Amino acid sequence: MIRYDSSSKFEETFVKTLENYKKHSQDLKNKNIYVDDPHIGDSSFYYLETNSNVETIRIYFTNGNYYAKISVTDENGKSLDEANRIARIVDSRLGLK
Repeated sequence: MIRYDSSSKFEETFVKTLENYKKHSQDLKNKNIYVDDPHIGDSSFYYLETNSNVETIRIYFTNGNYYAKISVTDENGKSLDEANRIARIVDSRLGLK
């Protein structure tokens, strides 16, 4: 997790990264990589990569001046739920400022 100054333009950079992933979503799907929005914090996206029986998910989200990344590797079908659970806990704690 990273905390930025209020004058930082990290939110703009975050949105540009998400737009780039969406722009190349079909190319990524051909490589078993999926990008979507888990609706956590102010802005968010996840990056899910599957390989045989294992998948890795990375959830990136912002909350105020905080930028967080949650990464979980687990059996196929289990990592998204676990990463969402962890990200929502972190997001709720950041909201207690």
